[in-house]
Amino acid sequence: MKEIFGTGREPACDADKPSPLRRKLLAACAYLPTAPLLAMLGGCDGDATSPTGDASTFTPPVKAPENIIENPLDIGLPPFKTTDQIPTPKPDPQTTGSVEVTHVPDRPPAPSRPKKVGIYSLQYNSFTQKSTRREVPFETEGSATILIRGDKVATFEGIETYLKRALDNRFALLYRAMETAFAKHSPKEFDVSFFTAPEFYWNIPFGDFWTEAELRDSADIYLTTVTRNVQTLISKFPASKYGHIVLLPGTVAALKRTFDVLKPDGSSQIIYNASNHLVCTHNLPTDDKKYP
Repeated sequence: MKEIFGTGREPACDADKPSPLRRKLLAACAYLPTAPLLAMLGGCDGDATSPTGDASTFTPPVKAPENIIENPLDIGLPPFKTTDQIPTPKPDPQTTGSVEVTHVPDRPPAPSRPKKVGIYSLQYNSFTQKSTRREVPFETEGSATILIRGDKVATFEGIETYLKRALDNRFALLYRAMETAFAKHSPKEFDVSFFTAPEFYWNIPFGDFWTEAELRDSADIYLTTVTRNVQTLISKFPASKYGHIVLLPGTVAALKRTFDVLKPDGSSQIIYNASNHLVCTHNLPTDDKKYP
């Protein structure tokens, strides 16, 4: 009616433009979630209608990762990852050629009592393995963030978490293999049976170690976990039920930094001391006079 008859006061501002109060509220509340903000502003300037919003339009700033591993270790030793470029092996001059026989015994060794020996072997490709280190959300406790290529980064689980899961999986695989093999051919048919696993069976690929600290900490985790697992494993196969068993469950390769050497070009190179550990056990009685 006021518009038709031209009566009443002129509005303080254009109805199509936000009032000064509305502009101040918009500026102050720019980062509030959408729905509460629109509900707050719905009644300003006599506007009784309120637009609705279902989700916030505010995107929090992403915190830049700290301590990114830009130059991970490149060890180049087995076991390798399936994605590694495997180097061509070089022949060792100390293990090639012929060896001269300088001594022949006068008589053969005394014969021993023949024994029936059973040989069981787990066939497993431990030389080249698939990496199973899992990617996790950024800032996960114990995780490691690595620069993959360019400016792309990825965060992976801590080495301790990864190692323990991998070792437990190998323990379960070895246990199932022994159960399956003994069910098909009982070791009680032999005087003694040997069950073997391949070299590096307990190792994860060396390419999954990105820092020297991870490599250093792994040796204790390996030996402690493998020793415990093997002791548990042999206890599952008592001699009274399975006969005499000697368990040779593969090896654990470890590297320990010894010293750095200076190369002719002025750069340095890290020298690691390599060791290969075998945790051997058996279920033979230790007080049996027949086995001195």
